[in-house]
Amino acid sequence: MIRWCYGASYKPTIIPRPPARNPTLAPYLAGPGSIILETLMSKQIKTNPMPTMTAEQIARFYSRIDKRSNGECWPWTARVTEQGYGAFSLGSWFKGTRRSYVASRVAYYLHSGTDPQGLCVCHRCDNRPCCNPAHLWVGTCLDNNLDMKAKGRLKQGNRKLEPGDVRRIRKLYKAGGVLERELGAMFGVTRENISLIITGRNWASVK
Repeated sequence: MIRWCYGASYKPTIIPRPPARNPTLAPYLAGPGSIILETLMSKQIKTNPMPTMTAEQIARFYSRIDKRSNGECWPWTARVTEQGYGAFSLGSWFKGTRRSYVASRVAYYLHSGTDPQGLCVCHRCDNRPCCNPAHLWVGTCLDNNLDMKAKGRLKQGNRKLEPGDVRRIRKLYKAGGVLERELGAMFGVTRENISLIITGRNWASVK
């Protein structure tokens, strides 16, 4: 844990990937498709890098958290996004550097001293406004999807796929060792959609 000394700024380092693999991945990492799955695991999300934060900004951030006991959630009390995550702004309007950051990402950043750039900051408590560092863990998109699947929170069939996703689905299935329903869980779509993609009835133009 980092203990902050107000009056000084701090710039954490960047971690290239999560320190530990989600245990729910184990069933998907056996067989000839495991190498391609490792590539899929390393897929990063697009996020703004965390800037250096001054003591004033750090104090302003923590003033917006309802800090409770270590085992409880620490709700964000300020602005939230449409998806229910806390939102915290940093930077200058005049300099064009103003950006909005998810509060739980900032909380992880300040607590761990590492920038989770390109990775998902996930909640063990499944409470999106929560900023308790003890409830946060870092993983890839695949880690996050499988965690939601294991908890029964993944809404199948609502995710919009991209051409790159379609190519990865076909490569994974061709390599073997992965079922259609497992691919559906990984990419957030139904097994039926996976079947249509594999047989070429959907996304026929993507090779």
